[in-house]
Amino acid sequence: MSGITKYICLFALLLLLPPNIGLAEELWPESFDVTITAGETGDAQLILVNDQNDEATYELEIIQVHIGETYEEISFSKLDEEIASWISIDDGVLSLAANTQGTIDLAFTPPDDLEPQVITFGVKVTRQNQASQGIGVQTAIVSLGFITVGPVYESVYWLDATIESSGGWSLPVIGHLSVRNEGERVVIPQGSMRITSLFGREVALNSVNVEGSRAVSGQTRTFTTYWGEQEEDTKQPFAIGLFTVDLEVQPWEDGEVFHARQHIIIFPWKGALFALVILGLLAWMHRFSRGP
Repeated sequence: MSGITKYICLFALLLLLPPNIGLAEELWPESFDVTITAGETGDAQLILVNDQNDEATYELEIIQVHIGETYEEISFSKLDEEIASWISIDDGVLSLAANTQGTIDLAFTPPDDLEPQVITFGVKVTRQNQASQGIGVQTAIVSLGFITVGPVYESVYWLDATIESSGGWSLPVIGHLSVRNEGERVVIPQGSMRITSLFGREVALNSVNVEGSRAVSGQTRTFTTYWGEQEEDTKQPFAIGLFTVDLEVQPWEDGEVFHARQHIIIFPWKGALFALVILGLLAWMHRFSRGP
């Protein structure tokens, strides 16, 4: 019976999925960027970790990745021969002893006459000799790469920026920012959400897009950040009054800054209601203790 190949692709920085689900191997980084000029040479390095208790040999392969308007529209194919002529990857095979790690070296030498463009590809790593009798299942892990060759067309539209508090009055404060990439350059929004009090004191400064998620050409993505999000073993901060929220984001490191500002009122009505109940109860007990 023919073997069935199962590809588990690790696009956690893009798809916000938990990394390395159910795998005994890890490949880092899960996505990376290379900027290069035609005619020059560039490189990148990945790290493969063998967490198993036995030696393993891995096949290394460069594959073409096609991403649509959403990340559900991802497909894979054999690397274009013209692109394959200037992308090289080690010897195509890597052996690792038990519980060790090794490096995968990539080299890029685009020809002088290559037109400016962004190429999306994947480094696929497959463990050899996993197949057994009957149906064989091969697990492949993939690191996603973006090569930007030369200056490419840049066009970013900030579609929407909303800042709201939970229930209109309570924490957390949530900032949503939607961006559409109409150009070729990959958008990796970076910035912050700054909260200041009525008197200008900085209360919080939270980063936007900590995961480093991307919006490729033709995509629209929404990025969300929080202030006062309650996490495990972390107490929610106390806040009451009028606050100013400034959202500042760049599409890339040297890009134009997008700025949105909004004033919000935080009034923890649940806590206030609880305090009023306690005060009423104390007043009643005091009056009762004094007698008629």
